[in-house]
Order: sequence, then C-alpha cells, then structure tokens
Amino acid sequence: MVSKDQNIKYLVQVQNKMIETIKLKVPSIACEACAKTITQAIKTHESDAEVKVDVDRKIVSVKTDASEESIKQMIEAVGHTVE
Repeated sequence: MVSKDQNIKYLVQVQNKMIETIKLKVPSIACEACAKTITQAIKTHESDAEVKVDVDRKIVSVKTDASEESIKQMIEAVGHTVE
C-alpha cells in the first residue's frame, strides 16, 4: 500500500514511449497568466504534452515522455521557481 504522502509517477507505454505524469510544486505561480506562460513554455518544447496548472495549489502536472529535469528547466526558463 502506498501512502498519500508519497510522490507517485504513473507510467503508460504508448507507441514505445514511456508517458509519465510529472507533478511539480511551483510556488511562484500567482495567477492564470502565470499558468498560461508555463503551459506555453512546455508546449513549445513538448507539443504532445498534456499540461494542467492548479493556480491555487501551485502545482503543475505534465503528462509527457520528457524527463522531469527537462520540464523543470522549461518552467525555470520563463522565470518560475520549482521546488
């Protein structure tokens, strides 16, 4: 049994690619404009990614085959901090 407090990555194999849901805490998110900027930055590099931004919880969820590190770098490149 996995506790709710543990970070879990969900993996699905699609066309020989591992699709992963990455959830990142981004404390610098303040509004919908921040969410749009982050989403556009990720989609520019990973057009097939599914991006969801929870402004209230300051969580970015990305369903992608890109690495977590590359997603962090994309978010940081537009001026946001990732914990």
